[in-house]
Amino acid sequence: MEALDSLPEAKVVIEEWRNTYNHLRPHSSLGWKTPAANAADWST
Repeated sequence: MEALDSLPEAKVVIEEWRNTYNHLRPHSSLGWKTPAANAADWST
């Protein structure tokens, strides 16, 4: 759980989480690829 003091701080924390989730964290449902890598496979 995060305790956030302001809206700008919340935006930074959320953006960091979104970036990690989509570009660094592999997902078992995607064959252990990141969502970004999976999307790249579909766009080629």
